[in-house]
Amino acid sequence: MSKTIQSAEQPGLEDLIYDFCEDEIPWKGGKALFSWWNKARGEHDFPARQDFSPLIMVPFLPAIMLHDVGGQARTYGMRLVGTAITDVLEYDPTGKMLDEIPATATLRARYDWALEHKKPYMCLDVPARWANKDYKAYSTLVLPLGPPGGEVNMLIANLSFASR
Repeated sequence: MSKTIQSAEQPGLEDLIYDFCEDEIPWKGGKALFSWWNKARGEHDFPARQDFSPLIMVPFLPAIMLHDVGGQARTYGMRLVGTAITDVLEYDPTGKMLDEIPATATLRARYDWALEHKKPYMCLDVPARWANKDYKAYSTLVLPLGPPGGEVNMLIANLSFASR
């Protein structure tokens, strides 16, 4: 049974769901990524970046994002942003830092949560106010990556867009 952060606990994270199982992820790309993540991590909290092969996610790569995580300051570099995401944004933020992109405070809070807890999270049917297309909502799955027994040094995400 999944858990959701209550708004009084951490404002800005009201839609963050954690401690969920694969069956609770309602889109194929999210299920595929979560299944890989669980198998690849084995006995560890999370798998390493080198454990991820894009070949396992070929049909879903357009909706994948990879973020480099930088040290104590918790900076987030946009290493890869898939074409389905850049199409919705109408620009490609690959190579930019998260702080260079407007209106990302809630996203930063979610990423900080994933780093602090070393756990995956998902958000379902979030209003896509930032989208430049007809999409009204999106769902996202974010998973931590890093060396065994170490700190999270990358986040991988899969998004699903809906035009409700």
